Amino acid sequence: MLFDQYASKFDRHLQEDLKYDVPQKARQLLNSWKGREDPFVNLLDLGCGTGLSMQPFLDLTTVDSQVIGVDLSQNMLNQAEEKGGYTHLVHSSLLNFLNQTAISFDLILCLDTLVYYADLKPFFQQIMNRLSIKGVAIFSTERSEVKDVMLQTTGRYAHSIEYISTILNALGLSVCCLNSTELRKDGSRWVLGNIWIVQRTTAEP
Repeated sequence: MLFDQYASKFDRHLQEDLKYDVPQKARQLLNSWKGREDPFVNLLDLGCGTGLSMQPFLDLTTVDSQVIGVDLSQNMLNQAEEKGGYTHLVHSSLLNFLNQTAISFDLILCLDTLVYYADLKPFFQQIMNRLSIKGVAIFSTERSEVKDVMLQTTGRYAHSIEYISTILNALGLSVCCLNSTELRKDGSRWVLGNIWIVQRTTAEP
């Protein structure tokens, strides 16, 4: 309900007030990594919101690419549909969609969404199952220097690098790139976090 009410002014608030540019930073990180040169055929944007996250990656698609956006807010999905770029938009939770789809994805994008989850193991298990053999997952997290998982006064969760790395290694996902950066403004201060690029280390999930 909160994001349904927020949808019409979401882009302006993020970009102008919060100075949010994580999608652009994520694309720059992908550009700096030489592990992937082929176009993406199947792309998935988890917590796609109004479609801001996928915009910097659309030039990596082909005319045959399937670009799927998933979000809990129907009004956000309506905004994403107006923006264009997606072949399918799905009104669903992240885990429900990942559990039900049989598609293997070359790119799974999840920016500024994992902050709403304390336990990330179920999410990464599904990512492992849904990545193609050479696929990449790109996601962002807010940084915790105190403990593995921390519920902040904002109501968002911060996760330590050690916590996430331990889960990824146990599931067979390897970190290709990790960039510590400023995610957005919170009043006069910057919220610090990390942008990750990961791949499967094994051929079979």
